Amino acid sequence: MDQELLNALRQVFREELRHELRSELERELGPIKAQIAELGPIKEQLAELGPIKEQLAELGPIQERLQAIGDQLDRMERSQAEDVVAMLGHLNNKLEIIQHDVEFVAKEQGAIRLEIDRSKRYYTPIVHEKP
Repeated sequence: MDQELLNALRQVFREELRHELRSELERELGPIKAQIAELGPIKEQLAELGPIKEQLAELGPIQERLQAIGDQLDRMERSQAEDVVAMLGHLNNKLEIIQHDVEFVAKEQGAIRLEIDRSKRYYTPIVHEKP
């Protein structure tokens, strides 16, 4: 019987201990449950951010492409000054050739006009009489 009494006491202590632990846990978990309840809207907002996360993941390759385009533009900008200088040199050469051609044509035209003027002075027209 002593054993039964001990077992009964143990069970009573266990029940009281369980009850106290349960009460203490409920007191301690009360604020935590409230905090978890407050996290509900935040969890919903995070769920709404899912598509934004996907868009951000897509931004990586886009950013790399933009960087590549920026690098190309930088290279073009650096080479543009050289291209302009080369084009101006080419245009200068063309203008010199055109100037030489114009001088040649003017010289030839002058010679032809002189020849025409000489021919006019020494040329006597033949006049045909009318019958």
